[in-house]
Amino acid sequence: MRFYDECGLLNPHRVDPVTGYRFYVESQLPIARLIRSLRVLDMPLATVRQTLEASASNRHAAVDERLMLATAQLEELRVLAAEVHRNIDEMEVGMKMVVDGTALRDAVGAVTPMASTDPGRRLLRGVLLEARQGSLRLVATDGYRLGLRDIPAVSGDQATFRGVASAADLQQWARASGEAQVAVEISDGNLVLHDEERRNFELMDGPYPDYEMFLSLREEAFPAILPVAELAAAVAEDTADPLGLSFDLASLTVRGTVSKHLEAAYTGPALDLWMDRGHLEDVLSASSGPDIAVEVSAPLSAVYFRSAADATSVSLVMPRQP
Repeated sequence: MRFYDECGLLNPHRVDPVTGYRFYVESQLPIARLIRSLRVLDMPLATVRQTLEASASNRHAAVDERLMLATAQLEELRVLAAEVHRNIDEMEVGMKMVVDGTALRDAVGAVTPMASTDPGRRLLRGVLLEARQGSLRLVATDGYRLGLRDIPAVSGDQATFRGVASAADLQQWARASGEAQVAVEISDGNLVLHDEERRNFELMDGPYPDYEMFLSLREEAFPAILPVAELAAAVAEDTADPLGLSFDLASLTVRGTVSKHLEAAYTGPALDLWMDRGHLEDVLSASSGPDIAVEVSAPLSAVYFRSAADATSVSLVMPRQP
């Protein structure tokens, strides 16, 4: 309900100024149920908003369109399920996990720009791969920004392993790989990626930074939610470096050689900060889904970039002095 409020889809009747509790009236139940049902149909937020504003006949047409898409996806899932069953029969439980190949390639492309390029920070030139809780997590950081992606396991969801591989090795693999599924394994000090062929990459020695502790220190943040394409276009149109970001009620302004005002779902305090344009470009190009939540708390505190449609897609960047 908080997210729907932030997006402007369903605002509470009132908000308790002391507790922050949201209160709704009974007349809002039909629209709340409709929003929930449309999201269960996997309808994007932008389409949900258009559907709510449409006539009854157009609402029915939008639902029928989602049903046709879901039917096609179900047939694809049946084919995939048969492959998964075969993989389960063939897999070793423990140090091997099978994930979707496209998702892994996308994750590599998203996090590797966050890895360090400093020869003196050898371990930060790598990417942490961690099998945990039924998913494969990729983490990369250069000390100023961090990228994190979780990929659900297709099979081998009981696997548990952890290792750091060179970001350059993973980028090389992603350019060459084309298979639908990839088996990921840690064996004899190597990361093994098995798709159309089996490829070994030597793991890097040493403890990776405790990124989870850093995430746990997160301050209270205020999200600005807007289309990622609009923010990316505003950044690309300006040649200034660094770029200023000004957050105000229902808006985000990108400030450089010119100012680009963007509408955004934002209800936090007015806030100005500065960011490297290269860091912004990397984060925005790696974002998944049509909408992005830019979560801010203070001018020099970490800025979190979260896909509004995918909670497993998170990047954070430290602002800089103007």
